[in-house]
Amino acid sequence: MSNVGIIGGADGPTAIFVTSTLPRMLNPLGIAIILLMMVPNVIFALRHRDMENKCKNRLINLLEQIGRYGCLVLMIICIGLDKFGFGSVEDFLIYLFGSALLLLAYFIFWILYGKSPSRKKALALAIIPCCLFLLCGVTLRQWPLVVFAVFFCVCHVCVTLSNNPK
Repeated sequence: MSNVGIIGGADGPTAIFVTSTLPRMLNPLGIAIILLMMVPNVIFALRHRDMENKCKNRLINLLEQIGRYGCLVLMIICIGLDKFGFGSVEDFLIYLFGSALLLLAYFIFWILYGKSPSRKKALALAIIPCCLFLLCGVTLRQWPLVVFAVFFCVCHVCVTLSNNPK
């Protein structure tokens, strides 16, 4: 079963959206955001294979990973606890442009960090993904994503501070 939506009219461009009931669980924009966020992380990991995590608190490290993977999964898949989707056109526009701006900032800080690492840049690289996950969770009304994003944010900042002393 499919739904067809038409946006636009005779005075401007028209967009036709075809949706199916099965893929409603998947968020193609979320997939794109995750893939884009992973690019600089993979490059960094390949260049710094011998880097060790200096945060020795097992609970913080565990909660960070739970938050991270929870956010990654919930950015892509709706687990069906609440309505999934945008409440309004404004929510969609905030999601789209907010995500684009946060991704741009993320790439810029990765470039700056690559040129001269610092604690402030590392903190920016820890906080921007948290803001992105929170923005997506709120605008999509995906409340479990918001919860995982808060866990991830607190723990990721703690780990970042441990790995980047003054």
